[in-house]
Amino acid sequence: MRGYLSRINWRAVLALIGGLLVISAAAPVRIALAGYCPPIQGSSLRTIVYGGLTVNAAAGPVGSVVEARSPRGDLVGCFVVENAGDYGAMYVYGEDTSVSPTIPGMRSGEPIAFSVDGVSATSTPAQTWANDWKTVSHQVALAATLTAPPPAASNVQATVWENGLTLTWSPGNAYANHYEVWRGTTPYYDPGAPGCNCTLLGTTTGLSWPDSDAAGVDLIGDVSTNYFYAVRAVNAAGASAVGPRVGEFDFALQPGSS
Repeated sequence: MRGYLSRINWRAVLALIGGLLVISAAAPVRIALAGYCPPIQGSSLRTIVYGGLTVNAAAGPVGSVVEARSPRGDLVGCFVVENAGDYGAMYVYGEDTSVSPTIPGMRSGEPIAFSVDGVSATSTPAQTWANDWKTVSHQVALAATLTAPPPAASNVQATVWENGLTLTWSPGNAYANHYEVWRGTTPYYDPGAPGCNCTLLGTTTGLSWPDSDAAGVDLIGDVSTNYFYAVRAVNAAGASAVGPRVGEFDFALQPGSS
């Protein structure tokens, strides 16, 4: 018996791991930021700091994470920069021994240790802590030098929809200022290199990126071209290595016989 099968485009999104093609499960779109603050157990005892931020001799970029720690290493304050070159106002919390268990934090007269994107920062003037937030706030300029880019994004996945797809990923750590999203037509291109056959789609401080059909690009349904995506984390020191890559593939079934 002879049968015919109409031409059908079959779509698949696969991760490229070690040269192997591995089907990736779909992931929901997450709304989050590149730089982020971990949870802090605050107390009613606090001071307020704010000021200018310099990173690598330039205005501290949006997405930079400013942290404050006690001499015991407790994270007592955190702020994600929203305007380049400035941070704050940031609460720096004090130790509260009136509750059980004690809430860790700063003690009166102790120096506050600041960091930017995980790197120790100098503060001008040096700031000591007092529970004075109701009456005063303190202007403290911070400066840091970053020498290494952040770790690569992980868990890069893609979810296909009618005319495009949405990329999602997980941060390598809390200290990426933003992410670059690249699309190319060969699997293992070097983003930005001459002849890479790739395009920088844009940058984002989020953890997702939608991509859809555009002028000259038939993203979904073109069996002649496959598209490959790469995500790089960026801070003031530069861009990370490329994390896991994903690709969009279209297949066609041709008429056959049996």
